[in-house]
Amino acid sequence: MGNGNNLNQNSPVQIGTENTWWKIVAGHYSTVALKLNGTLWEWGNNGWGQPGNGTTIDKNIPGQTGTNNDWSQIAAGRGHVLAVKTGGTLWTWGYNVHGQLGDSTATDKYLPQQIGTATNWKLVSAGEYHSLALKTDDTIFAWGYNVYGQVGLEDYRDQLTPEALDCPADYCSVNTWTGAVDTAWENTANWSCASLPGDSSVVYINSGLSNYPVVNSFARCKKIVVFSGALLTINPGFKPEIKGLD
Repeated sequence: MGNGNNLNQNSPVQIGTENTWWKIVAGHYSTVALKLNGTLWEWGNNGWGQPGNGTTIDKNIPGQTGTNNDWSQIAAGRGHVLAVKTGGTLWTWGYNVHGQLGDSTATDKYLPQQIGTATNWKLVSAGEYHSLALKTDDTIFAWGYNVYGQVGLEDYRDQLTPEALDCPADYCSVNTWTGAVDTAWENTANWSCASLPGDSSVVYINSGLSNYPVVNSFARCKKIVVFSGALLTINPGFKPEIKGLD
């Protein structure tokens, strides 16, 4: 929670008194935030080094990660963190058993490490054990846990480094990905989806519905929100069938 104790909280509570927070993301066990001055802060569980401070000690108040003030984008998975700096470089740290840090290893990292030398990274998103990133040229990259094919490389092997994804010819044109990359937290680690130009609609899959919609075709991949108890099945030819679980 970041409020100085380890007690469960069943109502909103302000963390500190500062009003300079800019962005915040929730991982599985920890929280990552950016301030308006470009500094990066983390708190919560530290079993795999996700605060990026070189230790494995839990933090129950916000603590700054390093001294840099040029962070611009953040994402958090089950135990790993992704970040982009204003110069377009990509950084990762934390849990890495499936290669979700993208550094070609499966070793946890306790400090932020730069991935490659590219300076045109724009956005990042983290699944439970896999990672997604978008470059300024609108190419999309994925890596990490891939047992369900969520990395999108037409196989089921873990990917230890960022790999560019080709957009299928019968689906859309290559290099037309844009916007924020989305992952379904209710189906954590199982699939990934990205929004395409000109289509900002959202499909909500809710287990409380008596009749589940069947979408016969996707001209463009939509942002899909999967609620607990619902199941999304992707059929050949990219014709999703949406069903509820009994």
